[in-house]
Amino acid sequence: MHYNIHDIVKINCNVKYFPKFFETEEFTNPDILIKQHNFNFDKDKHKKLGLKFYGGKKNLYLEYLVYGMPIQKLLLKNIFGKKSEVHFSYLTRKFFGIESLFSLFLEIQLLKKGYTLIHAGGFAKDGKGYLIPSWSEMGKSSTVFALAPKFKMMSDDLIILSKKGRLYSYPMKCGIFWHSRNIPPNVSLKNKLEMSVRFLMAKLPPLYLYIDPSIRVDLTDLSELEPSAKLEKTYLLDWGNGAEKMDKETCINKIITTSVLTLLWTFGTREIFSAYCYLNNMPSDFIERRMRSILEKGLNDDIFLVKSKKKDFYKFIERDLKR
Repeated sequence: MHYNIHDIVKINCNVKYFPKFFETEEFTNPDILIKQHNFNFDKDKHKKLGLKFYGGKKNLYLEYLVYGMPIQKLLLKNIFGKKSEVHFSYLTRKFFGIESLFSLFLEIQLLKKGYTLIHAGGFAKDGKGYLIPSWSEMGKSSTVFALAPKFKMMSDDLIILSKKGRLYSYPMKCGIFWHSRNIPPNVSLKNKLEMSVRFLMAKLPPLYLYIDPSIRVDLTDLSELEPSAKLEKTYLLDWGNGAEKMDKETCINKIITTSVLTLLWTFGTREIFSAYCYLNNMPSDFIERRMRSILEKGLNDDIFLVKSKKKDFYKFIERDLKR
């Protein structure tokens, strides 16, 4: 698969992961190479770290052995360089869930070019972009879905912001819950029935441990998409009642916190990234520092803290845009 992320980052990948919206024809010289295959790594020529890591020379190799046979093999190359690479075996992806590393590699390439992938929803009106950051499960998706009939969607969970203050869509498949107050109007009857069944089953022990109560729907199937727009205003969602102006520094701190948590959401991803930095003498706070620099330049001062206990944030946003 070949992905072109708004002509900013190009990715060659032989497994499906990134939004279908970015699929493109084959190209040469990608910024990121992601490859599932069998490969060899000469551990004797690299430093050992703990029981499973080897690296240095801009490499990190991870290997788990069972009865002398590797059941997990992962190789990261040149994470902070012009062309970064991720190599892994079939069993590694099948059983160890390394996909979050792909988003991490994308974020690092974006940061180097003056962009950042942040945990936020977004929509557009008349060519102007509106950013909706929040903590997970606070109501970003339902808010964007509620606004979709009147505005163009950009993202419900992740979105790209440039240091010049421009938003770029990142239309991943979105999780929709039956008990969401604002189910998108374009969801089919079949999907609605599936949602209701999943929701009911997920409430029953011990099924809730194994069943995801949401369905995954392509964002481009729900509404017209706005690929890019100049940032006009930010609405940060929180628990409570009312709305008030928010200072830029506080907003930046909250966006960084929830975005880094999303990018490094598994302990394994965080440990792998830290091991790479340790063995290659790279700053482990690279993401936070670059992200803060871009947010300070890219965000304007028109920021609202929107609070609700019913998750009906969209009502304030609609009223605000009518003023």
